[in-house]
Amino acid sequence: MKRNFYLKGVVTVLALGMMAAAFLVGGLAGKLHIQPLYGPIDFAETMIRAVVTKVRGHPSNQSFLESSLLELSLTSLEVMPENPGDNVGFTPLGNGYLIATRKGELNYAEMNWPDSSSLKRLPYSVPVEKERFLRHSVTKRHPRIPLHFGVKDIYTLKAEDGFYIYASHHFWKEQEECVVFRLSGIRITENAFADVPEHEWQTLFESRPCLKIDAGVNRLGEDDTLLQAGGRIAQYDADQLLLTIGDHYMEGLHNPDLVQDPAASYGKTWLVNRHTGEATLFTLGHRNPQGLTRDQFGNWWSTEHGPRGGDELNVLRAGANYGWPRVSYGTLYAGYDYPPGADWREHGDYADPAYIWARSVGASNLIRLDGSRFTRWGDDLIMASLGGRSLIRLEARGTDIIGTERIEIGDRLRDLAQAADGSLLLMTDRGTFIRVEPAADAESGDLDNSQQARALWMACGACHSNQRGAGHHIGPNLAQVIDRPIAGAEDYRYSPALRSLEGRWSEENLDRFLADPATFAPGTSMMFAGIEDPQQRRLLIQYLKEQ
Repeated sequence: MKRNFYLKGVVTVLALGMMAAAFLVGGLAGKLHIQPLYGPIDFAETMIRAVVTKVRGHPSNQSFLESSLLELSLTSLEVMPENPGDNVGFTPLGNGYLIATRKGELNYAEMNWPDSSSLKRLPYSVPVEKERFLRHSVTKRHPRIPLHFGVKDIYTLKAEDGFYIYASHHFWKEQEECVVFRLSGIRITENAFADVPEHEWQTLFESRPCLKIDAGVNRLGEDDTLLQAGGRIAQYDADQLLLTIGDHYMEGLHNPDLVQDPAASYGKTWLVNRHTGEATLFTLGHRNPQGLTRDQFGNWWSTEHGPRGGDELNVLRAGANYGWPRVSYGTLYAGYDYPPGADWREHGDYADPAYIWARSVGASNLIRLDGSRFTRWGDDLIMASLGGRSLIRLEARGTDIIGTERIEIGDRLRDLAQAADGSLLLMTDRGTFIRVEPAADAESGDLDNSQQARALWMACGACHSNQRGAGHHIGPNLAQVIDRPIAGAEDYRYSPALRSLEGRWSEENLDRFLADPATFAPGTSMMFAGIEDPQQRRLLIQYLKEQ
């Protein structure tokens, strides 16, 4: 016992010494702008976290981090170490996650926290045709292009007998020798998702015009035609998906301006009917919209890679024009120049961003947090920062941002999601997954009833609001749903299955519906398998009563 006490004391002193050294070196690097010193600083910070973890008696893959409101526990699992830099996104699927690579491979991973994970390569891929593209001579002349070509996002939706997979991706047209950007979907049977699928991929959306490579080069003589692709996917309502498409370097500086061209698809967001493929313009004037989420009030938020010092957070409003490339709060990367003739900073009649980063952070995906585990963070927006290697917490009041906090993670964060248990799940460029949770929860391993109820509501909150006076989302508003007539919310289009039912949403009827929606209302359009655990159903019903 005494030996362990002294050992912890020695380790603590070493940690303090390393922290002091890192502080001094960091100050020197910042003062003198010596870039090579930042590598040793990162290494020192990693070592400090490892020492502190060891002192606290936790596994080597767990570390602790302080934010302004609470201490965080970070647990890492090397899920895809053989694919560094090629993973583009992940999405929940069953008890695990579907992971997509840039070249179109799909993998299914299950995380057994905190110790291990399993990974299975699926026998079908997103139809990117990257191998054919790589055989074209243009990829030899411009070696950066293959790095930008490929899948950009992956998204799943539950169906009655399985699920749909949607992917945004480039596609090489061999005969025309040009590239388009597509939204594709495939239906998968739930019990056979690891087998060869019965259905084929369907193209739901294809950009126009088809982009010729070698059309224009940047100041370094490189072709960046496929850069700034965007591609984030989210469910807008029961029938439509919301898709972001970046400008693909067609911004009027090095190539023609297709962003402000109403006949072109680039630099815009689109509503795409997932059944028919019908597409409707939602917003325009975007450079590289990377993040996309809807808050509890129905507002759509999008993060956007700007030029140097011009990263943005936007509130998307139907029909709005956000001004790129005619206005921006950033400057060109090659120097600090503004484009000739552009009215930068003064947005005029264009929609202003809700927030800008004067120093670029590499804005990646964005989610609206459910506060079941992070009670002090509430319903804040959480953004992954690729270049900044951080999480950024944004405190929103309505559509105003009243505060931000940068939380240093130390890895390039490619994607993020909130897990079913309320924790945050981050995917890094290196194929590592990081689970973030309040340190107090990680120590105890338990959630109280109110936290469990909030975690259950998180799944419902993706499609429903519970705010009085708020509108309907994909599903009807559930405020004051207890004892409301079945299919009784005003101005909501219910399925014939629910409209045919009589009675009210008593606690008993809600319990039966939550247990098995398809049995309670045969033919219901609600894509939800039900909650087996009666205790979880009771907690969720109690939560709805209290709200």
